[in-house]
Amino acid sequence: MLYAETMFVERPEDGSARWRLWDYQKPSLRTRRNVINRSAAGTGKTRELQILGCWGITCRAGQVLVVANQDSTVATIWRNLEFQTSRNPWLAMMLPAEERKQRPRRTMIARNGNVWLFVPTGPDGEPLRGEHCANFVLGDEADRWVEREIFNEFWRAVEPGCEVRLYSVPTGRTDTEFYGLIQRSTQLADLEADPDADPVAWGQVWWRKPDRPDWDEAERARWVAQYGSTQADGYRRNVLGELGRPHATVFAPALLRAASSALAEYRALGLVVDEAAGTVEVSVDRCHPAATWESDASARLLRESMHRLRLNEIDWRPVLASALRLEPGPYALGADLGYQDDPTEIVVVRLHAERRLVVGRIHVERLDYPRQAELLAALLEQLRPTYGLGFDATGVGTAVEHSLRRLVAEDEISGFRWNASTPLLDPHSLGPVTDAAGRAQTVSLKERATQLLELALQQAALELPHDPALRRELENHTATVAPSGQRRFARTNDHILDALRAALLRALVVDEGQLGGLAPFDALVVAPRRSRLVVADPSRFRTEQGHAPVSAERPARSDLGGAPW
Repeated sequence: MLYAETMFVERPEDGSARWRLWDYQKPSLRTRRNVINRSAAGTGKTRELQILGCWGITCRAGQVLVVANQDSTVATIWRNLEFQTSRNPWLAMMLPAEERKQRPRRTMIARNGNVWLFVPTGPDGEPLRGEHCANFVLGDEADRWVEREIFNEFWRAVEPGCEVRLYSVPTGRTDTEFYGLIQRSTQLADLEADPDADPVAWGQVWWRKPDRPDWDEAERARWVAQYGSTQADGYRRNVLGELGRPHATVFAPALLRAASSALAEYRALGLVVDEAAGTVEVSVDRCHPAATWESDASARLLRESMHRLRLNEIDWRPVLASALRLEPGPYALGADLGYQDDPTEIVVVRLHAERRLVVGRIHVERLDYPRQAELLAALLEQLRPTYGLGFDATGVGTAVEHSLRRLVAEDEISGFRWNASTPLLDPHSLGPVTDAAGRAQTVSLKERATQLLELALQQAALELPHDPALRRELENHTATVAPSGQRRFARTNDHILDALRAALLRALVVDEGQLGGLAPFDALVVAPRRSRLVVADPSRFRTEQGHAPVSAERPARSDLGGAPW
């Protein structure tokens, strides 16, 4: 406390007085724990970062690292420190001007030999590679470090004994590492009061604007006028420091909450390939029967089993049968396909007259294209789904599609190209929507599939499991509006969501025929419906006549009289 209130002064426009800490700031400065600070804007986060950084570089041993989401944030912190050294001769002596360099990267070398680095994360954390700190590592705007690779590099820079502080105004996202740390942390006051608390446990600090001593009714009225109400997400995040929700989300949280339940039949199958060992790790999770919307993410699923199999010897059929435990029936399958950087996600949706239930999910990592095709063919053979399989046919999907079409019949699968256009239909009358000039309006297939999902949620016709991965994607999916008026959907962390889109769109294709009158192979590939199911031959080869062998009858299609579409 003495260091902070002795070394730092306000800027001239703020009176040039020495800093005086607010009471709520002092416990965080005193503790020597790792701390995550999720607080409102203007509550003193950056000031604490500057205090700890200066104290660490001048009074302790070891390198100090400041990390921020972008260069402008780093530059602001640098300018603040330059101002303080211009007002304090002792700081100017300890941080000599000739040892403060901004190129090739911002660096201060203290008189005691300590080095202070100021590094933006970059898009993937690459600027952090090779740095190692045992003094302080201080991260600003950490909830905006969306890419997981950034945190991977960040943690590599933290040496044993180093203190870590992470600061951010919450963005509302629930799919970030920062949010995960919030969920795993404990209020700092509770940790400090517990003599038996784990010394490596993270403390959480939460500061709000109303906690400031200068807060009054006039200040509150100003922020309400700016954000519109005290319930606005901007007010909740920036004034109260609450988690809120992301800006411009596609799916309403209240609808997602109403649609979620602990589905007893839901199974999540994980298939993670270890290429070096030639094995695949097989895990099966199910919904915890006592899980609720408020349950911690770690408590929503229960692990049923985990084992390893030799990749070259694996037979997908018994794996799928024992993991999913589903009988053939009125399912629609959807898949978003990946390989190296992105996983493959497959969802199983059971369709009833007025309900769609997500009863299964398969998460696949690093499985090559031919084996992905074999997995999908085995799934079609195992479930004999009435509505077949829909998938994203761009990128990796194109490669898998070529292999898959040699294993299954043409009419069992639809490959969708999300950016292709289809006529816009009224969700109630199913008639075409026209503009003022009478021209038919079109939307992308991704928009059409999203509308199906939104309508099912609004009509309480979709039931979702308490799966943290699925919930994270639905809660954090955002969209912006293009000049044309069309929505542009975020294209990151949407693999399960795209699989769900593909399943619902495939069901619509089977029920309504060719989607929107589009020619085959323009936006999708689908043949006229058949009354018999054609599945993959166990030998994975076609017959001499060039056709896949015919298996059991397709289960009867459900009555879709009450379907959202």
